Amino acid sequence: MISGPVPVEPNANNCAALARLHAQCFADRWSAKEFGELLSGPGTFAVACGGPPPNGFVVVRGAADECEILTLAVDPACRRRGLARALVIEALRLASTAGARKAYLEVAESNMPAISLYAALGFEILGTRQNYYQKRDSTPEHALVFGVGLPLPAMGKSAGIGYTDQQEGRS
Repeated sequence: MISGPVPVEPNANNCAALARLHAQCFADRWSAKEFGELLSGPGTFAVACGGPPPNGFVVVRGAADECEILTLAVDPACRRRGLARALVIEALRLASTAGARKAYLEVAESNMPAISLYAALGFEILGTRQNYYQKRDSTPEHALVFGVGLPLPAMGKSAGIGYTDQQEGRS
């Protein structure tokens, strides 16, 4: 049983669950096969919470002293409960323990909740990727590239799922 946040075993059932949740959250949907191939690669792992099936997950790939958040998805019905924050903190804690000293990610420039989350965790904008994403209506969208040093200063006992919107600085 998934609780929160815990590493995900890359088996067929889990990859199918990740693909279903990803499809609820993004126009560019990843298949169960793609998740399986990705998670079987070196240095790549997923962390999930809730469920089963999971209410949210993050996929991270590490190489040398860096890691990249490849995707983060939270069930639309479960948003604004601190799940994304808890997932990112745990995933980056695991990456840091494995030797990562920097973390990077791309986020759609219109995704203000994600941008606010990453800024609150200490990420800084490093640049822009032009026309990196495709919206559901097929129009292109730029991505902001973020980076942060690891370990995150926010990693501590209070950084878990129990965070409320008010504690996260949201109103």
